[in-house]
Amino acid sequence: MIVAGALLAHPRLRRRELDAPWLATIGALDVLGRGLFAVATTFGRVSLVAVAASLYPAVTVILASRVVHERLGPSQRGGVALMLIGIAAIAAGG
Repeated sequence: MIVAGALLAHPRLRRRELDAPWLATIGALDVLGRGLFAVATTFGRVSLVAVAASLYPAVTVILASRVVHERLGPSQRGGVALMLIGIAAIAAGG
């Protein structure tokens, strides 16, 4: 009911036909990601999988910089670099 009310109150929120393929892709990638997470936690190193999965905000920052050309500040660049170094260290057994 909330979604229906929002769509009625704000017509610009209505779904366009061009949105359907993107929404299907997002849904499929979400299901794939959750499935791969389940497989990784079952057969992989949980210490690495848990850390990698918790870094989803970094993926959002990277996508924002690549897709919508949002500028990363020095602290954001440093955070992404430290995240990559941390994952490499955990994967190497450090």
